[in-house]
Amino acid sequence: MTRLSRAALAVFIALALAAALRPTPAHADDKPEYTGVAACNKALALLKENKPKDALKVLEDAKDTIDDEDKWLWWGNSGLCHRDLREDDEALKCYEQAVKLKPDCWFVLRYAEMLHLFGRWDDALEQLDAEIARGGSSQRTEEFRNVILGPWRERWPHAWKKLEMTSKLGNYHVVSDYGVTEDEMDELEKQLTELDPEDRHDAKKIEKLLKPADDLGQLCDLMEYVRQRYMSFVGMKERDWPKGRVIKVFFFRTEQGFNDFSAMTGGEGSEHVAGFYDPNHYYLQLFGGQGGRRVYGIDEESLDTLIHEGWHQFFHVLAENVPTWLNEGLAEFLGKFELKQGGKSIELGTLVRARKDNYTRYEDIRTAIREGKYIPIKEFLHLTRDKWDAKDLDVAYAEAWSLAYYALKGNNSAFKKNYIKLFWGCVEGKNWQDLVDELFDEKDYEPLQAAWLKYMQNL
Repeated sequence: MTRLSRAALAVFIALALAAALRPTPAHADDKPEYTGVAACNKALALLKENKPKDALKVLEDAKDTIDDEDKWLWWGNSGLCHRDLREDDEALKCYEQAVKLKPDCWFVLRYAEMLHLFGRWDDALEQLDAEIARGGSSQRTEEFRNVILGPWRERWPHAWKKLEMTSKLGNYHVVSDYGVTEDEMDELEKQLTELDPEDRHDAKKIEKLLKPADDLGQLCDLMEYVRQRYMSFVGMKERDWPKGRVIKVFFFRTEQGFNDFSAMTGGEGSEHVAGFYDPNHYYLQLFGGQGGRRVYGIDEESLDTLIHEGWHQFFHVLAENVPTWLNEGLAEFLGKFELKQGGKSIELGTLVRARKDNYTRYEDIRTAIREGKYIPIKEFLHLTRDKWDAKDLDVAYAEAWSLAYYALKGNNSAFKKNYIKLFWGCVEGKNWQDLVDELFDEKDYEPLQAAWLKYMQNL
């Protein structure tokens, strides 16, 4: 081949490559399946099916087809998708854009909730107050505003900050009247009204007077300690924990204070409840008993409730759509603990065979197995929330606990691997029902059930 022909061939190849790599012009048949508002509606339908990734793709494909007057809806629905995927930074941006385009849209509350989750409480209040001023607020708006304000600002407008503290690692903001009496707070309020925060000397006095009680610091340390124990059980590193979230915990000295605040916020407070997690506004609320051994300043029974409900808060920070049996099973498993080193450390996930006051999950599941009332494993792993609620809840909770214990402390490494994979799949925003079908073949259920039954009978 001549030198000239080689050069010509090189030019030909270069031109061919350029043509191959050139973007193909858009054609009419490249139009997305869903466009405009129809795409927004389709995304909502997919979200109801717990398919946020699919919903987000529908919206992204349709972005250029949205009319200007409907772009607020596109942004807001995109925020819902990102939130379900726990891409919270993106969710916050989307909600902000939706509210900017349409200040009275129905995403205002969602936007305020995200601001609250990021510790931007004043910004959240500004959004809620604007909504109330427009006359578009709902009962949920008013209740959420009370969550942000907390239980004591009205009574002690100058002194309430003494009852709030953010943990050293910044993941928790604890609001509590532990370590201080009402009389002391009344006296502090009186002192603060006589001081001028603009005066340099008075400002120093104010700072000293508002220093939180040691008990409040202990509660902050406890929340961070328990969070780290949760992480160790699911193989999570600190780098995996989402940054910038500041989740709230309200801890009351008295049951009356607990119930009064529940009435203000629409929570679940009642004479039969020692604590709960509110998934609508991401806060944990508890009250402490006065008797028994104390750990980090609270009694052991309150610690049991804190660890159980705290798990729900922890998991909700990480994932939106999760199987109830996994969520409740881990909460029940982790909520059983043993104090070590004189109460300086806490071992979670211990086996409690019997208690004086009531039956344990261990006793309940062994009774259900003996009487043949347990739920078959295949059915159990596919229980939706509605089907869970329709079951005998004593059996359901006991079986959920037993599977968590079997996975994390048992002798079945394959089941443990799949159990942890399911947890991480939920964190990644995958559909949990699809995950169960991916992780467990039809042929797996019978031997898994037999092995689980044998383990629990011999435990």
